[in-house]
Amino acid sequence: MSRVAALEAPPRPHIPASMAAAAGALLSASAVLECGWMEFSSAYTEGTTAGGLPAGAVALGFGVIGAVIAIVAGCALGRRARPSWRSGSACLEGRRAAVAFLGIGCLIGACSGAYGCMSRAAAAERILSVPASSFTFAVHGDGRAGTYGVRHDAYVFEGKTLVGCVELTSERELPAGTRLRAVGRVEALEADAWGRSSYLEGAVAGVRVVSVLEGAYVPSPVEAAGQALGARRGSRAAAVAVLMGTYVLFTGCAASAVRSFAMVACSLLAGLGGRRPHGLSGLALSAVGLCALDPGIAFDLGFQLSAASVLFIQLFSSYLRFRLQRLGLPRALAEALALTLCAQWATLPIAVPVFGSCSLVAPLANIVLGPVMTALLVAGLAATLAAVVLPPLVALLALPAALAQLAIFLAALCACVPYASVAMDSDARAAVALYALAAFVYIAWLGIRRAHIACALAVCGVLAAAHVLRWGVFAPPAITVLDVGQADAILIRDGSSAVLVDAGVDDEVGRALARNSVMRLDAVVITHWDADHCGGLDTVLDTVPVGALIVAEGADDSMPEDIAALDLPELHAVSAGDGFRVGRFACTVLWPDAPVDGLDNEDSVALVVEYTGAGERLRALLTGDTEVDEERAYAAGAGDIDVLKLGHHGSAESVDAEVLGMLEPEFAVASAGEGNRYGHPSDACVSALDAADVAFLCTKDVGDVTIAPACGGISVAVGRAP
Repeated sequence: MSRVAALEAPPRPHIPASMAAAAGALLSASAVLECGWMEFSSAYTEGTTAGGLPAGAVALGFGVIGAVIAIVAGCALGRRARPSWRSGSACLEGRRAAVAFLGIGCLIGACSGAYGCMSRAAAAERILSVPASSFTFAVHGDGRAGTYGVRHDAYVFEGKTLVGCVELTSERELPAGTRLRAVGRVEALEADAWGRSSYLEGAVAGVRVVSVLEGAYVPSPVEAAGQALGARRGSRAAAVAVLMGTYVLFTGCAASAVRSFAMVACSLLAGLGGRRPHGLSGLALSAVGLCALDPGIAFDLGFQLSAASVLFIQLFSSYLRFRLQRLGLPRALAEALALTLCAQWATLPIAVPVFGSCSLVAPLANIVLGPVMTALLVAGLAATLAAVVLPPLVALLALPAALAQLAIFLAALCACVPYASVAMDSDARAAVALYALAAFVYIAWLGIRRAHIACALAVCGVLAAAHVLRWGVFAPPAITVLDVGQADAILIRDGSSAVLVDAGVDDEVGRALARNSVMRLDAVVITHWDADHCGGLDTVLDTVPVGALIVAEGADDSMPEDIAALDLPELHAVSAGDGFRVGRFACTVLWPDAPVDGLDNEDSVALVVEYTGAGERLRALLTGDTEVDEERAYAAGAGDIDVLKLGHHGSAESVDAEVLGMLEPEFAVASAGEGNRYGHPSDACVSALDAADVAFLCTKDVGDVTIAPACGGISVAVGRAP
C-alpha cells in the first residue's frame, strides 16, 4: 500500500456549545452598541435628527430574551436522558446546551453593551464640556495618516482618573505610549460612517491638537515586563503563561494578543485540571470574556482577524492538510500550507474591505517566513528578558535584530514577485460565498471527492480568466470620474490601455481602481501638486504597475519631497499642444501654456479627451483645479464638448455662464467628498449649470460616474443610486 493511500482521514472537529455563547455575546453587544450609536449621534452631533431606542432599553430586551432562553434550556437540561444508548439523545442534549449557552451569551453581551453605551455617553458629556488642556492624553496603537493630519487612538485622563477614549489628530505621528497635555479643539463625532466606526471602537469625541503643552514617551510595557519577572516559574505552564503575558504587554495589550493569551490560559488550566485542551472552547471562552470586558471588541479589526483565523485553523487545517498530502505534498509542507490557506480563507472577507487588496503570495510568504518569525519571537523574548535581568547581556539583542532584518529581507523578496498582491473591492456576495463554502465543507467533510475539487477549481479558473480578459484586454472605452472623497482621480480606459488623471488623496484611490478592475496603468497624470490630487500616488504605485508619470512642464522641479521619495516610473513633462493616446482616445494638453511650478490651482494640467469610432463620439474636458480665469484662456481650444469635468470640485469659481456658453457641454460632473467642509459643489456652480441646461452629477451623491461614447450622444452610468 502506498504512503498516500495509507493516510488516515481526520475526524470532523467538534464545535462546542460554548461557541453559541460567543456568537450570542458578540451579536447582542454589537446590536446594543449600534442602537447606542443612534442615540449618541442624536444627542451629541449637530444637525442630526436620527434617533433610536435607548441603549438601556435594547439591552434590557436582549437581557430578558437571553435569560428566558437560558432558563428554559437549563430546565430542559435538568431532565437528562438517562439511557445513553437512546437514539439521538446525545444530539438532543447538545442542541439544548447550545441554546442555553446562546442565551447566556446574549445576556452577557447585552449587559456589557449597555454598560459600554452608558460609559461612552458619560465620557462624551465630560470631554465635550471642558477644554482639551484639562486632560492628559495617552496614545495607544499606531497612527493613521489622513487628509488633515495623523489620527491616533488615545485614552483621556483627568488627573489619574480614566475618562474615556478619543480620536486624537496631530500634525506628526506620535508613538504608542506617548502621554501629553495639549491645547486643542474638541469636536463631536460626525454622524457619518467614520464617526460610527470610531464610536463602536470606543472613541467618544475627536481632539485636534493645536499645540503641545507637555509630553513624554512612557515605555510602560517594558517596565511591566520587568515586573513580570518576579512571577514564579516553577512549572512549564507557569513559564508559558509568563512568556505569553509578557508578549501581551509588549503589544500594548492588543485585542488579538489578549485573545491568544486567554486561549493559552484556558488550555493550560484544562491541562492542569486533567482535561484535554480544546482550541475552539478556548476561543469561545476568551471571546465571551473579552466581550464582557469591552463590547467594542466585536468591532476591533485585530480581534476579528485573529479570531476568524483561529476558528478556521481549528476547523479546517487538518482537512486541508489531509487533502494536500493526498496530492503528494510532504507532511511539513502540507501542514504549513494548510495553516496559511485556512487563515486567508477566514480573513479575506474581513481584510479586503479594509485594505482593498488580496495577497496572492501570502501562502508562499508564510511558508518562508514562518520559521524565521518563530525564531525571532523566541529569541526576542528570551534576549529581552535576559537584558532586563542582567543589563550586560544586552548584546544578546543582536540575534533577534539579525532575525528581524532577515524577515524584512524575505518579506521584501516575496513582495517583488509579480502580482504578489492584487487590488480588490469588497463584495458582500463573495464574502457570503466564502463562508457558505466553509459551511459546506464542514457538513460534507470527507464526502467531497477529488473530482468535485477539480471541477470547482476549473470553474474558478475559467471565471478568473474571463474577468482578466474582459477588463485587462477588452475593456470598453470610457472615462470614469472615481469616487475618492474630497479629491480627484479620473480613469481613461480603452481595451488594454488605461491612464489615471490625478491620484486622489489617500488609499481610497486603491479601492476605486479595484472596483473598476484596473490591472495596470500606462501612465498617471498629476495635474498639480495639491495633496488632493497627488496624495494617493503611493497607493496607486503599490496597487498596480504604472508605466509613466506625466506632469506639467516645470512642475518636475517643484515635486514635493514625499512624492520624490517614491519609486517613481519614467517622468514626462508636458505643456499646451502635447498629446498622448489611450487606446482610441486622443488626449491633448490645453493648459498650462508656459512652464509652471505646479503648486497652485492655476498651474493645473487641463486635457481635452476625444473618442471617435464606429459612429460613436465623446469629447470631454478635464480641468484639474483650474477656474474661470484659466478656462476662458483655453476654452476656444477645447471647442464644443460633450462632458465637462468641473474644476476645483465644483467651487463657486469653477464655471460661469460665459465659460458654459463657450464650451456648450451637455453633461457636467464634479468630484467631491460627502459632507466636505468646503460646501463643494457650490450653489453658485450648480445654479450656473441649471441655467445653461447642463445635466449634472457629483461623486458624493452617486459614487463613480462613468461616461462612455455612444451613437448620437453619450451614455452615463453611476456607482450607486442618488
